[in-house]
Amino acid sequence: MDALDFNLLSELLKNGRATLTDLAAQCELSIPSITERIKKLEKAKVIQGYAAMVDYQELGFALTAMVFVTLAHPQHRAEFIQQMQNAAEVLECLHVTGDDDYMLKVVCMNSKHLDYFLNERIKSIPGIMRTRTIIVLSVPKERAIDIPEVIKEGLK
Repeated sequence: MDALDFNLLSELLKNGRATLTDLAAQCELSIPSITERIKKLEKAKVIQGYAAMVDYQELGFALTAMVFVTLAHPQHRAEFIQQMQNAAEVLECLHVTGDDDYMLKVVCMNSKHLDYFLNERIKSIPGIMRTRTIIVLSVPKERAIDIPEVIKEGLK
């Protein structure tokens, strides 16, 4: 990947619906060059897909929570991960360091829904030793990174 690829990715992260014409102009390349670069990034799985950013609260999911999960033994990982893949409420499942094994970002309609999710969906999975839940009060920032800016800052 070169600087042009990083610039292209940055533009796509800002606006995933940008036209090839817009991307070509922003990156100062021709439309065929932009198209080729996008295809290469998709083939290399740098670009893994395209999705809309939505406001879950506007869809009725008024509660966001971070759920930390500790497994009793590593033998339970595969089952846990499979269950998380199928859990509609889970936006992200992160394998983390520290006292817990996983951190889940989940959205629920309300506290009753969260209670159901924790007790019926999470704690019923074999090998769950402990959960710890933090409710998100607000989200001051939730955006994609500006790749060229982050790289420039990281090189200082």
